[in-house]
Amino acid sequence: MRCISQSNPGQMAASTSSGVVVSFDLGGSHVAAMAAKVSSPFDGTRASLALNEGGSATYLFDRVDEVGRMALAALNSSEAIVGIAVAMPGPFEYSTGVSWLQHKFSAWYSVNVCKHLAIRFGIDEKNVVFLNDADAFLLGELQESFAARAIGITLGTGIGASFAIDGRAVPAAEILPNNCDLYALPWKGRTVEEFISTRGIMKLHEDRSGRYRSVKEIAVKSNFDAVAADTMLAFGKELRLVVETYLLPNHFRRLHFSQLGDFLARNAIRTT
Repeated sequence: MRCISQSNPGQMAASTSSGVVVSFDLGGSHVAAMAAKVSSPFDGTRASLALNEGGSATYLFDRVDEVGRMALAALNSSEAIVGIAVAMPGPFEYSTGVSWLQHKFSAWYSVNVCKHLAIRFGIDEKNVVFLNDADAFLLGELQESFAARAIGITLGTGIGASFAIDGRAVPAAEILPNNCDLYALPWKGRTVEEFISTRGIMKLHEDRSGRYRSVKEIAVKSNFDAVAADTMLAFGKELRLVVETYLLPNHFRRLHFSQLGDFLARNAIRTT
């Protein structure tokens, strides 16, 4: 068995000029899919479903299967599936498709995700590609705005960081201290992700006796609610300190933030 790793994701696309590729992005609260023809890879159809990261292994595979079928149905193509590309958080063995995640998707711990997806979609395991989700975000950003040395930061249920040098993803563990990903680095006696995450925002809001029950609601209300605004400002400050401590000393020239990250970065800048 061999799954193509993040080190050479172009192998799959280069092997065929026809067919359909299904791409997946798995987050702690959602799973998204895009189906596209190899002949027009950026002109596909998308679908998204809510996801319970604490669900059983079968439940997780069922949701991935369902959202993939939704995207394929919308594409309405008679061409066969020739490949699958999956953006996954770590720790994950991207070269083999085995998950070592425990802080989310724990039911997949030690499971060969590659094998299960290949069976579900009826393709050869060698045509399943895995890429770190933060790396996938940054490489996509660099298609639009290239920088020789760039950092990508993704924020959702947790935090992810990716690094690219000359357009090629470099493992975070090769850049950051302790051979560690950003989310697991020490911060105030705990880890970065305890503070820079959905639960980190909710904890700040609760400490301020806030009344909103989701990050989305806090962000929307922050335009006119003082407690919500203070929550987001405090979180932005915390994010800025993490960036200054762990990321900026590596002399990368550009930071790319996910959508929520853009909002928080603007808050952090206003507090300097």
